[in-house]
Amino acid sequence: MGAGFMLLETQVISRLALYFGTTWQVNGVVISILLTALLVANKVVGYFPKSLSRDWIVVPLLAGLLVAYGLPFARVPGEPALVGAMVAIVFAVPVVFAGLLFSLEFREESSPGAALGANVLGAVVGGLLENLSLLLGMRALLPITIAIYSIAAIALRLRHSPSRTISDNNPNPGAVH
Repeated sequence: MGAGFMLLETQVISRLALYFGTTWQVNGVVISILLTALLVANKVVGYFPKSLSRDWIVVPLLAGLLVAYGLPFARVPGEPALVGAMVAIVFAVPVVFAGLLFSLEFREESSPGAALGANVLGAVVGGLLENLSLLLGMRALLPITIAIYSIAAIALRLRHSPSRTISDNNPNPGAVH
């Protein structure tokens, strides 16, 4: 999930730089918005851990990414500050849902250290994938992000498949332990 987050962060910073200029203030605002979105996600999982469905989190996550990809921000009328705020909100929505998904999975993980390590590895991969923007353009990072989250959604679906039983975890069900 870290790879998708890094690609989203790059998208928001580059898009907001078009409206507000490339300054440390823009970077600070973007990082603050993304961290706030993750904080909101953690609070939601803290308050409603049992009522959240992974499937219903993945759908708006992918839908939010598709909206971010398809919305022609350059043609949206209005003041640059207003359009920039809209850009920030549009990109914050998938971050909230990605945060919900990560928080749900992290909450159930038996090895939190390994989960955080995998997330950091994902962030490194996302950082490396950001270099593709030099070849393909900044806009091309969103389909890559959509692909990464789609693969993660499929993996989560397989991991939490109801067809898995307790005996699937025991390679020799007849053995006495």
